[in-house]
Amino acid sequence: MTFAPLAIAALTFSVAALSLLPVLLVEWPAADTRGWALLAYLGVFQIGLAYLLLTRGVRHVPAFEGALLLLLEPVVNPFWSWFVHGEVPGGWACAGAAVILVATVGATVSAARAQRPPPPPHFDTAK
Repeated sequence: MTFAPLAIAALTFSVAALSLLPVLLVEWPAADTRGWALLAYLGVFQIGLAYLLLTRGVRHVPAFEGALLLLLEPVVNPFWSWFVHGEVPGGWACAGAAVILVATVGATVSAARAQRPPPPPHFDTAK
């Protein structure tokens, strides 16, 4: 059985939203109109449009490249925040980025070695 990637993403975010609904009802945020508009913008564009483009675009790259891009996103996110907003990443964010980078490089090197063709057989012509 196969499912469309966009349907899986929509189901995932719907379950997450429904599971957080009790928290929202208990801790209803006192936001003004601008805050709610910003929240709606982030939900539609940062999450909705981003995942729509991701599920459409991942079909056009090899699986390894798609996985690599998804693994690198949380690494570069704190640095984009630093670059755009001046928010300096903390020690844990840098340590987490280092762990993900080392694991990603290790997986890349391992996959490249596994895909390398074996050397041609050696024929001794000196006899």
